[in-house]
Amino acid sequence: MATTASALYRPADDVPPIDVDERVPLLFDYTEMAAGDTFSGTPILTCEAISGTDATASSRPDGAPEVTGLQVVQWVKDCEQGVQYLVRCKATMASGQVLVQAISLRCVRVGAADV
Repeated sequence: MATTASALYRPADDVPPIDVDERVPLLFDYTEMAAGDTFSGTPILTCEAISGTDATASSRPDGAPEVTGLQVVQWVKDCEQGVQYLVRCKATMASGQVLVQAISLRCVRVGAADV
């Protein structure tokens, strides 16, 4: 299937905010995007601050991604209050496709005023 110009923008999935002290799993599900295909190697995860300041945003993922079938789980922890993160999962498929999913994650301190 060819991608048209109008289909080029795909926003990141939003998930509920997490607290600075939480360690939570993020799920990247390729079941619909890559039905009948398999991963070729381990998907690559990246994390960056897209709002607010976190000089070490790339260290927020905790451990290696966990792959089951066409689903990838990446744990994240130690986020900075008031920072919005973009966590991207890039998967190369056995068919040769390279597919990317993204999650937008906001960090808060539960019970405190937002920065």
